[in-house]
Amino acid sequence: MARFCGKCGAPLVGDTQFCEECGAPVPSEGPPPPPQPMTSAPAPVPGPATPPKKEPAPSKKSLPLPLIIGAGVVIVIIIAAIVIVPGLISPASVNGFLPGGTVPPTQTFSLEPGPVDTVPSGNTVAVQVSRDPYTGIITSLFAGGPGQKVVQAIEITVMRQDGTTLSGNIQPILLSEVQLQGTRRGVDRVIVRVTYESGETYKILDRQFSFND
Repeated sequence: MARFCGKCGAPLVGDTQFCEECGAPVPSEGPPPPPQPMTSAPAPVPGPATPPKKEPAPSKKSLPLPLIIGAGVVIVIIIAAIVIVPGLISPASVNGFLPGGTVPPTQTFSLEPGPVDTVPSGNTVAVQVSRDPYTGIITSLFAGGPGQKVVQAIEITVMRQDGTTLSGNIQPILLSEVQLQGTRRGVDRVIVRVTYESGETYKILDRQFSFND
């Protein structure tokens, strides 16, 4: 390995102790210092494990008070509608008969006609009843009378041979009529009841239509 003078920079030959150019002493070369062992940084001492942070549980939001009150009012209205309204719209019986010509189920079924009632003088009215021999349709026609102005309702009841009962109403207006399906070529019983404004009800007609009628 070439050496040079540290003072003048001239090359040095061999192991000379002085520079031939400037005469400056040349320091002797000693053995290189032994390599220093590499020290590694001490490994970190593991500490106690840090517990994971718990996320806060979502808070349960309560319903607003006005919404709760409104729901309660709706429930009360529904209960009232179920309990009270049917009682208001249910037809009340008048003299043993329901409005709309519905006959109470307590009425005894029979095809044999019975006696009629005597209507006070001046309050009589007439209802004409006929049955079509081909279709079996029973037509009831209001023919008027002295008591027409004080009549409140006229009810027609048909008891058929097959055991069913039909009913209908006609208005106390001249020539008003109602048709009910009777038994074709069978036996039917027709009952006409008149209710007056006084609340009294009279059976003015009770007739049986036989096979040949």
